[in-house]
Amino acid sequence: MKKLLIIVLAMIMAFAMASCGGGGGGEESPYAGTWTATTCSYAGIEMDCASIFGGDFIITIENGGKYTIDLVGEGDKGNWEESENGVLLDGELEMAIDGNTGTLEYEGVLMYFEKE
Repeated sequence: MKKLLIIVLAMIMAFAMASCGGGGGGEESPYAGTWTATTCSYAGIEMDCASIFGGDFIITIENGGKYTIDLVGEGDKGNWEESENGVLLDGELEMAIDGNTGTLEYEGVLMYFEKE
């Protein structure tokens, strides 16, 4: 009888943990998704980002506060949070978001992103 009770309790705990997984309380952010750099601008000159970087520059924002960057096969991961204008990556780099368009400035280069 003890073995049966232990097995039942273990199953209940496993189901409870599985239903609570995923972090972020199951909240879905409108910012979550795949953002691909389309155009880059520097000193008034606009160019296709893929031609500048030699491939795609993609930021994937996940529900639960995680993001990944893929820059021509090289990757990085971090945490994000909502900011007044969009999202703040690792507490310092802000991507302003308006609908399905994002704008990120880094060292004078303005990059425009589209959400897929």
